[in-house]
Amino acid sequence: MAIPSTDLALWRGNTSITGQSGRGSYLGLSWEARHRVTGDTIGRGTLSRAVAIMGQLQDVDAAMQAEAEGAYAGVVEWHKPIAAIGDYSAFDADLILDGWMQNGASMEHPICGSISGAPVGLVQRVLAILADRLPPTQWWWAESTAAGQLRVKYQPVAGAAGYNVYGGVDESGGETLLGTVTGTGWKTLAVPAGFYSVRIAPVGDDIGILSFPISVVVA
Repeated sequence: MAIPSTDLALWRGNTSITGQSGRGSYLGLSWEARHRVTGDTIGRGTLSRAVAIMGQLQDVDAAMQAEAEGAYAGVVEWHKPIAAIGDYSAFDADLILDGWMQNGASMEHPICGSISGAPVGLVQRVLAILADRLPPTQWWWAESTAAGQLRVKYQPVAGAAGYNVYGGVDESGGETLLGTVTGTGWKTLAVPAGFYSVRIAPVGDDIGILSFPISVVVA
């Protein structure tokens, strides 16, 4: 899911000025890193600073604008392609390595299974997993628009015959298989009501690398 910096844009605004009796004022500013094509928000944050006197508002705002630019630069760095790992990003590498444990001469994953070999070095481990498993989907979405239903949509992964949908009724994610979907467009699964942290994995000869989680409340 590497994202070139030219595909991202910094949005800043929603400025708020809050006064508290006897405590001065607070200036708030929100920022978002948005993808220029999909419109998805890749990163976001809210800044807040105390303002002792109203005459300082403009200077404080300027400092917060610069702070937002710094935070945005961090998002750009996190998602930029890295040649050493096949132009995947640090964000991708985190997904690729997530859950894998080295066990003697193999690597083990609670969902994806095992891979022979225990390469030394972070780059080597990332490349070994990518050589043996399908990569995560670059884009995917999950939501609930009806009681007892979860629906997902994803960008296809080359070589995938289908996609396993995993989730847990908690904020930390889960390893419960909720169902398998194929094709394109929105796909609906029947699930019990609850707060889900949902991930999907492409399936080929083996279960591929899991996506980033999305939180969904099912009524």
